[in-house]
Amino acid sequence: MRKFLYILPLFISCISFPTSYDRIEPDKVRLLDFIYEPAEAAPGDTVTVKAIFSGRKIMPTDLTWKISYTVVTNLYGVNTALDTHLLEQNAQLCSFSDSTTCISFDMVIPDDILQKNPTIPENWQSELPDEFVNSIPEPFRSMNKKTILDSIHSLANLVNETDENLLQLITANNNTFSTVLPRLLQALSVQIRLYAQIKGAHTIESNYIVRYNTRFSKLSQAGIYLNRNPVIDSIGVYKVKGKNLFSYNPEKNKHEFFRLYETHETVDDAPAIPIEKGYSYFLASFTSQKDKEMTIEGNIIEEQHWTEWYYQLNKNEIDGVSVDDYLMIGGMGDSVSQLIAPADKRIKSFVLWLKVTDRLLNVINRPQGSTVKEFKGSFEYK
Repeated sequence: MRKFLYILPLFISCISFPTSYDRIEPDKVRLLDFIYEPAEAAPGDTVTVKAIFSGRKIMPTDLTWKISYTVVTNLYGVNTALDTHLLEQNAQLCSFSDSTTCISFDMVIPDDILQKNPTIPENWQSELPDEFVNSIPEPFRSMNKKTILDSIHSLANLVNETDENLLQLITANNNTFSTVLPRLLQALSVQIRLYAQIKGAHTIESNYIVRYNTRFSKLSQAGIYLNRNPVIDSIGVYKVKGKNLFSYNPEKNKHEFFRLYETHETVDDAPAIPIEKGYSYFLASFTSQKDKEMTIEGNIIEEQHWTEWYYQLNKNEIDGVSVDDYLMIGGMGDSVSQLIAPADKRIKSFVLWLKVTDRLLNVINRPQGSTVKEFKGSFEYK
């Protein structure tokens, strides 16, 4: 076994794979993102689902949607969706870009999803960490599932009907809001799972979180936060002197910067990135709307934004070109990623997609926001 582990990397390095995760091909369907608006919902809310596909064009009739309102997870790696059934929806085409297919529909969250969901047991605190439970004072801790959910629901109605000035007075003088309610809302949250079966192809799954935070949106000063989808402000390319650099810190300010534009620009109108020997290139993303959340330890932490890049090349420009000579993108996840320009100068134009998801650890069932944006550009070889 030890010998095999040493040989395997050498063996793989000699193989040219026909496709890669980040490269979009015109004959294959590729999901770029499920965008939920809003990024989190409460029982009874309506959520708009947008599925953004690239590659081979598809129609709403090419998709079969299923849903599970009961997703069982635990600390031991169990992650199972139960009672999966067809989702009634009226999916239709939506506008995104010429290089993608956008399919959208509205999804209504059941009013009783928390009450009926077995992942919140009757003894609702039994599956939670001891330190988390101990931070919740009586009488909340001794309430059963029905009582605590009824109390949350009544309190949410009271908050929505209460004058803003009175809310500020309550939260300033009552520590219950700032210490107990955020923890209760984390504990009383559930996950649902959405499935999209592509006709003649694969099935895609996506998770979504339901909790009561949106009902308490007036109480951000009490540590109750909403998670929203990230915003992509812009992207660009750093040109840095030095060959084969793997990373670059823009704070060094030793670069030229070339901004790329959004989907309304044609490839012909897109800015050209000058490719020269002796230089390295890096993709840069600029995002905003970083939300905060209270962790299970009671700390207020700001989320991180995680980047994924996808690209598609002009089919006329890659005819007869080896895939080894295509462009490459490395170091995904960070705001700055390595861009290796094509080795074949016949490749001059590209379509680029940036997907951004948010991340924050130590929060029970935290909703994950995401977004995607398309850009166009070209290479100019010096």
